[in-house]
Amino acid sequence: MNLLAVGAVFLLTHTIGAYGDNDGITAAVNRKKNLFRSQINATSMSTPEECARACIDGEPPKTCYYHFTVEYYSTLTEACKLCQQEARSRVTPDCQCIQADGYEKSGLITVNRMYPGPGIMACLGDNIVVDVENRVLGNAVTVHFHGVYQRNYQYSDGVPFVTQCPIQEGSTFRYQWKAENSGTHLWHAHTGLHKGEGLMGPLIIREPKSTEPNHDLWDHDDIDNVIFLSDWFHRSSADHFPGNFHREPGQEPDNFLINGMGQWTDPDTGETTNTSYAHFNVTNGKSYKFRLINGAGMTCPLMLTIEGHKMHIIASDGQPLELVTVNTITSFAAERYDFVLNANKPIGNYWIQLRADGPCINRKMQQFAVLHYTSAPVEPQRSRITFDGPTSLDTGVILNPLNVRCFEQKLRTYIRCMSDLVNAKPIPQEILKDKADVQIFMNFGFNGYDPNDLFQPGRYLPYHVAGGGESVAMMGNISNFYPASPLLSQRSDIPDDQICSIADREAKCGKAYPCQCVHIERIPLNSVTELILTDEAKIANLSHPFHLHGQPFYLFGEGDADLHGVKTINVETVKELEKQGKLNRYPTSVAVEHNDVEGPVPPKVAARFPAKDTYAVPNSGYSIIRFWATNPGYWLFHCHFEFHALMGMMTIFHVGEPEDLPPVPPGFPKCGPYTPPLIF
Repeated sequence: MNLLAVGAVFLLTHTIGAYGDNDGITAAVNRKKNLFRSQINATSMSTPEECARACIDGEPPKTCYYHFTVEYYSTLTEACKLCQQEARSRVTPDCQCIQADGYEKSGLITVNRMYPGPGIMACLGDNIVVDVENRVLGNAVTVHFHGVYQRNYQYSDGVPFVTQCPIQEGSTFRYQWKAENSGTHLWHAHTGLHKGEGLMGPLIIREPKSTEPNHDLWDHDDIDNVIFLSDWFHRSSADHFPGNFHREPGQEPDNFLINGMGQWTDPDTGETTNTSYAHFNVTNGKSYKFRLINGAGMTCPLMLTIEGHKMHIIASDGQPLELVTVNTITSFAAERYDFVLNANKPIGNYWIQLRADGPCINRKMQQFAVLHYTSAPVEPQRSRITFDGPTSLDTGVILNPLNVRCFEQKLRTYIRCMSDLVNAKPIPQEILKDKADVQIFMNFGFNGYDPNDLFQPGRYLPYHVAGGGESVAMMGNISNFYPASPLLSQRSDIPDDQICSIADREAKCGKAYPCQCVHIERIPLNSVTELILTDEAKIANLSHPFHLHGQPFYLFGEGDADLHGVKTINVETVKELEKQGKLNRYPTSVAVEHNDVEGPVPPKVAARFPAKDTYAVPNSGYSIIRFWATNPGYWLFHCHFEFHALMGMMTIFHVGEPEDLPPVPPGFPKCGPYTPPLIF
């Protein structure tokens, strides 16, 4: 493979097979199998390939072993002379070449020299063992298994200083958990900027096809049917954090990738790299279950459209849905959607177009992949399409578009909102009770600093640069920071005066604003908890996606200022609207549909609100969500924009009491401050 240098950009001028299929790859596959056998040191555990299987009802569970070697790495290394990055999903490395978009970049943090990292693919009920070996010089890391509830495996949730100490350089930490909730998930770093530097990958827990609610809609659910989206910086994420005022200000990425692949056009020269696109192979007449994962960490939602094909959505965040058909899916950071695609078009290649919305809309950022019908030419025979205009793909019916007021009926022909989605399974009746056991009004936003306060000598407040000034992020007017020891295993080592909640914020922080502490809200075990989230950030074209660890939640309603005829929405306005019974809540019972318009009034059944673990609150609006707190532990709830979470837009729900938790595992690592008495 020859690489033609154009500045810092490398143009691929020769490839080794369309999909990297050669003798060297075959030999590498055999070597890696032997390597994994030596690492697990027993035949009682199964390799990643053995676990990425079709799941059979009644089959005994496997114990699936994964070894993650985490290290700094680069794109376009000399490994690219030996093999080509494959245009499909992978569970173990068979080629150490990362082409990305053809821009040479160092400082990636990868697992097993892969981007995205290796897929964890297993069956419901399997036992998962992941050894994370940290070789990242000068860095400590953790890995979170996003979407896995970790019931009885709380010590493997992977949140630094909440469920574990970070894994120090040179050390290995073993995560062990049971694949107890099926669906499309992802794994990613939960430390610093590591996720944005590449430390993430797909996580798929399949179940026997016969037990899936929509199993009759598709023929194939293959390892290669995973669409992993990511944003991509040409420099380190740290180059944008805390951030600059003049040189590359803001948090917008340089590009987006699909399964770690794509091309990039230099805005200065107009030259485009010719690195490979991701390919998704289908056979005419078959139907396929695709799994879409938004692995992005910055502020731009992503719109995916497939030329000439509709997407029949059947699940979100691992939770099954009644079928909804759309042409375009809008997803926010860390959301996932499963959809069925019917390969019923003429044999050929069809563009998959990814368009960035929100803060990225003015730059018309886009990326492509190829839907490839078997026996068609390997590559598209025509030029790629444009972002908009007559040569772009028609967005058609859009799921969850940004800034669309879903409660306006006149728009319903062209949009489908989260409130339109119906759970394919009955939801717990407990969640539908008239009044929740716990209700928390949680506003979120930013506090802009006065430079005279921020930069006082001897004072070192956290901040990031956004919107033309320095600020810190908050939830409930509290900016969270992590303690020095894990709450789950070393709670007694954490001083009480470091911990606060919305209820005792003023007592703990006095007049300090924002209050900066370890933000913990206590939740009784088995209680139904209602959160009313209010966007006080009020940033145009920006909706914040929030993720709950440990259990799913259900969307009970949402609204904005215009809906209520008020000038602005803030937490006090929302409290008053709730007091008056005027918040926009969805009905908890719905009429059964029937075609007999002359017949009796149809009976009502309990609503089937969709279950989610990640959801974007309407811009300058509010969302009402509920969860049933049946899983004891310390569970993070946070904005999934990476910089916002780092700057304190998170809280921790402490569900239950210490006696409700599994015991601390023997030999579990400890950490904390060391300030002994003076010896002089």
